Amino acid sequence: GAWAGTMWALGGSSVLAKHALASLLIPGRGQGMVPDGGLFAKSATLLGLARALEAQGNLEETRQQLEFAERFDPDNPTAHYRLWQLHQKRGDASAAAEELKKFEQATNEQRDTWREVEKAVRGSAEPEIEGPDDS
Repeated sequence: GAWAGTMWALGGSSVLAKHALASLLIPGRGQGMVPDGGLFAKSATLLGLARALEAQGNLEETRQQLEFAERFDPDNPTAHYRLWQLHQKRGDASAAAEELKKFEQATNEQRDTWREVEKAVRGSAEPEIEGPDDS
């Protein structure tokens, strides 16, 4: 229905849930994810709008929306990946190469963040075992 279409356009609920979890577990990592304090990050909304514009064949407005999304959330690999694809489609090799580098950097940073989240979750879930010197 309409809700499924909206979630598809915004990137899915799992993306939003992951951002929320990361912002709760890792101090400072949530900065910039929801710049206006609203329920959905502006970058996710802009990415959804860019997807709709691209489907209509409007590549210039698609580029503008993706660049806005990139400004709201510079660490968002999706914005960089989509800009890389768009620049390739438009034949702009230098801009595509720049976005590919940004995508790889953002992906590596996101991977590191999720490793930190995993360690934090596992660390809090493991029972403390008293050693012989702890009494």
